[in-house]
Amino acid sequence: MTSIGASTPDRGYALRIALALVVAGLVVNGLIVRLWLGGNGRILFYETDRLADFVKHTMSFPGGALAPSFYPELIAHFQSDIEIFARVHGHFHNMPETVLLTLAVRPLFSLIDPIVLYMIFASLCVLIWASVCHRHADAEARPYALGLALANYPLLLMLDRGNLFSAITAICLAVALLRKRQDWLATMLIAVAVNIRPNVAVIVLPLLAWDRATFAFVARTFIVGVVLGFGSLAIDNVIYPAYTLQSWLRGLQLYNDTYTLGRFGTEYGSSLWGALRHVLPVTGRAVVLCMLAGLLPLVLAWLWRNRLSYAASCFLAMAACALSTAVFGDYHLLIFLVPLLILRREDPAFWPILLGACWVLTPKNYTPNDVLSWQVFLNPAGTVLAVLGIAQAYRNRVYGISTPHTVEGQS
Repeated sequence: MTSIGASTPDRGYALRIALALVVAGLVVNGLIVRLWLGGNGRILFYETDRLADFVKHTMSFPGGALAPSFYPELIAHFQSDIEIFARVHGHFHNMPETVLLTLAVRPLFSLIDPIVLYMIFASLCVLIWASVCHRHADAEARPYALGLALANYPLLLMLDRGNLFSAITAICLAVALLRKRQDWLATMLIAVAVNIRPNVAVIVLPLLAWDRATFAFVARTFIVGVVLGFGSLAIDNVIYPAYTLQSWLRGLQLYNDTYTLGRFGTEYGSSLWGALRHVLPVTGRAVVLCMLAGLLPLVLAWLWRNRLSYAASCFLAMAACALSTAVFGDYHLLIFLVPLLILRREDPAFWPILLGACWVLTPKNYTPNDVLSWQVFLNPAGTVLAVLGIAQAYRNRVYGISTPHTVEGQS
């Protein structure tokens, strides 16, 4: 992929604009909720389910009695929810690696207040995420990179919802993409990320090329990923015998029925299916159609891989991941900060990439609490427009001799 030269201040230019736009979006959404909706609105998740993806999820697994909590009402609410939803979809749909991490944390709930424990782990995730963004930005741009890493809608939603697995996934992918190497560290980072959220595999496309080193890297990563997945499954079964390959597959079917085709997957998402399910028949065939349509940016990124900048390739791969995944929680949008860290002012698609990334990093929940947010439609629509903008920016561009983007081989 071609690399477009730029001086250090140019990268700071993109981050300065992005930080201003995203912070302004946060402020505007807050003011609209407060002034226009009279406080009967939202930016983040429902109060009754805050921290649930960590605390309630972990509580649902067997273990000792919970340590006393400073918020016993929330813990009691979660316990009631666990009993109700165990009959609906339960927790068996989670990936084996996710279950293994959860089982490792569950004993700590008997020693430390689960909410305090969440705060500790959440703080650690935020610290690592901020450090990654700070380290991989140019020196002059680091204050803006740090501000943007901390002040954006997906991160706030992740903390509010408690989905620390999305933070781990974003950290692993960001480090792999920003290092631009096909080494063993990249292999492990991608294997961990894909074993938490398999659909993110498409995001690593910018690291790939059509050569022997890439084939070796893909094969190695695939093998490590499979070993990690089935190894986690085996360990899970020893610790928690109810979690087997069969129960996991049944869990995935229940997830499909309750989230992909059911009502639980309709809010706080940015997928193409999440928007079009309100106008298309809610069937598996319609889901597959939306998935294939959502993958078109990935096809473009591969066909034009020798023309696109690295930032454009990353954005297109991330757009394909978000659009094609049937249920794509907004906390997974955190990875869209990566193109902004590497975006250069001379990039032909500078504005589509910048505005597209800022669009999904900004909340647009301008609706009352009990009404489906327009953000479900606005986020995929903005992503599609950004993809079209990138395609238009590069379509008729004439390329001279330039230094091609390469990814380092194994180390």
